[in-house]
Amino acid sequence: MLVRRLVRCFGQSNGNLFGLNPTPTPPQGEGNRRTADIELVPRSMSAVLTVSERLCTQAGGVLGVAGVGRRLAAVVALASCSALVAADGIDDLIKSAMAKDHIPGVAVGVIKDGKLVVSRGYGIANIETSLPVTTDSVFRIASMSKEFCAASILMLQAEGKLSVDDPISKYVEGTPESWKGITLRHLLGHQSGIHDILDVKSYSFETKYSQKQIVKLLARLPLDFEPGTKFSYSNSGYYMLGWVVEKVSGQSLADFATARILKPAGMTTASYFRYGTIVPSRANGYYWNVDHFENAWPTRPEVGDGSGAVLASLGDWLAWDRALDKGEPVSPAIQAQMGTAGRFKDGSLSTYGMGWYADGDGKVHHTGSTHGFTSAFLRDPKRHLTVVVFRNSGATGSLKMARDVLAAFEAAPVTIQPPARSVAAVARRRAG
Repeated sequence: MLVRRLVRCFGQSNGNLFGLNPTPTPPQGEGNRRTADIELVPRSMSAVLTVSERLCTQAGGVLGVAGVGRRLAAVVALASCSALVAADGIDDLIKSAMAKDHIPGVAVGVIKDGKLVVSRGYGIANIETSLPVTTDSVFRIASMSKEFCAASILMLQAEGKLSVDDPISKYVEGTPESWKGITLRHLLGHQSGIHDILDVKSYSFETKYSQKQIVKLLARLPLDFEPGTKFSYSNSGYYMLGWVVEKVSGQSLADFATARILKPAGMTTASYFRYGTIVPSRANGYYWNVDHFENAWPTRPEVGDGSGAVLASLGDWLAWDRALDKGEPVSPAIQAQMGTAGRFKDGSLSTYGMGWYADGDGKVHHTGSTHGFTSAFLRDPKRHLTVVVFRNSGATGSLKMARDVLAAFEAAPVTIQPPARSVAAVARRRAG
């Protein structure tokens, strides 16, 4: 029986969020916090049922969830926009990737001249509760968090409280003799030679480590190469950079970055991951196992906050992008350092700056991957153009998706539309 209380969302006409066309396509969507909060009287119940029945079959194929029934299909269908809007190139490529790579949900944003001109949620944020992805959905952004750690270090340097050429041994206790020549600059640019903690066999995300325990795990391994001679992506360095922020500022990285960067930038729903914290509109992470989804491991040790602990929504990323354009709270000088490719001892250039990959001519990007989540962003400051993708899937390909979205947008730029209203906003308006 079709549920009687459903959500009506207001999407943008530049591509509705579930891709509902006269001929329905695999489920995508902007949805709700609670599906029972708002009454919807559909224009045509028979049309809704037809759409729902088609989506039901297709949802089973995309989500791989046994027993996806008429109720879920109806929620998925009606949690999209009220109008039927033809899909565009961005919709097409997202749908294709979701089906091919078994991705439950995706949030996509394109920011042009400080405006979120594309803001879309596709698919499911939580399979167990049938909660659709919305533009308000909060995702773990994994290693995209590194820029906030790098910016924190550079802010402290600008205040004269440290130098990126200081040795790590100045701030971290128990470092071995082999680390003597490793500086904060090496850690920022992944040139330290310290083995990636995530590749240490005895390391576990389930364990609550101290800083000393992490150092002990890493110190018994030889350096992978002489510091400053190669680039090798290592989360270990950003673990330690987070500790440096704490040592110098007297605040944990999470507290420092929240107070000095996230809040001043207007990132109102962004936060650092804590297992017990309730996060409204949080997306759940998933892995695909042969023919079905499974919940991803939902935790991470706080000792690794510097490497990838931030959660954020599309709205948060818009606020961050605007803050970068404005040069506050992270100054243009610090942004320039972050986006400038590092140099090796032989004078050759790396592909990485400090917290960002340096793509030349000011362009930067980064990706993120953690348990059941993948993400990516591309930013071209000179063109005031940014693309961001958040996904609640462990599947690879987030950077390719972001680049494909950029290509589709450039091929057919989207006209700026009024911002999509979240279900919460609609509920507040109706309640008032």
